[in-house]
Amino acid sequence: MQKSGQARVTVVARGNYEAAKSGKIVIESPRFSNVADHQPYRVVSSVAEAADTAYKYVVVATKSLPDVRPTSEILEPLIAPAYSHPQPTYVLLQNGLGVENDLYEALSKRSHANPQIISCAIFMASNMVGNVVKVPAPTSRLEIGVYTPDMSLADSAGQILSPFASMIEAGGESVGMVDNIQASKFKKNLWYEWKEILAVGYAMGFSEEELPTNWVEEVLARSVAIAKSFGPNSNIKPSSLVDIEAGRPFELEVIFGEVVRLGQRHNVSTPLLEASYTMLAVNQAYNKEI
Repeated sequence: MQKSGQARVTVVARGNYEAAKSGKIVIESPRFSNVADHQPYRVVSSVAEAADTAYKYVVVATKSLPDVRPTSEILEPLIAPAYSHPQPTYVLLQNGLGVENDLYEALSKRSHANPQIISCAIFMASNMVGNVVKVPAPTSRLEIGVYTPDMSLADSAGQILSPFASMIEAGGESVGMVDNIQASKFKKNLWYEWKEILAVGYAMGFSEEELPTNWVEEVLARSVAIAKSFGPNSNIKPSSLVDIEAGRPFELEVIFGEVVRLGQRHNVSTPLLEASYTMLAVNQAYNKEI
């Protein structure tokens, strides 16, 4: 965003605050080359500290962990009545399904009329090791759409999406604006139990055009290509595996739990997902306790 020349970016950094503030975060990417001297306009250590000014966009790049700490709780200083500035457009750069639910509900309860949320599907593999962000794949893609609770086409969607997309493209990333962002997020979830996820998606009313079966072939091909790009000695791992190995909570509810619940709502059997969800929930409960 800042690379576009169209934004002054305030970064909320928690565990790596000192590194971010001193410009010591390094990005290694064959697409964007290595960046070792990036300095945001401002770095703060909490959302409360950032809530002293108005923003056009608030971009949320944390993992969505509604069972641990909902996004609305993280953003409370910006949602609360004490925040006297106009409400921003919230951009959720988060994996999983239903990541928008608690934020939309919280904004609506606070009488923020017509809350604007841009939800995203991010097709990119990366890991952060120390202060180094590794993005080994030479390609990536971002798809964005306006969130609506009933998945209807949002009024003035183009007016909401176009300025943000133009800014990201000016910074060097490719962006696709889509009418139904939930279909795109379903595609991203196909990296997991794809057969059952497809069945749930069709039961929800997604068309073959929105959620094509041949997308599975593309997912598999992209997975192989990304794996090869890592190389035999790569330390890039799926983020959920990194979290589990580190004993941290991971995106259980929005990647597994939400699909299981949608399947139940639409009378679609998802035995493999349910088994995976149950076993992983035990691990999640243990991690939350420690």
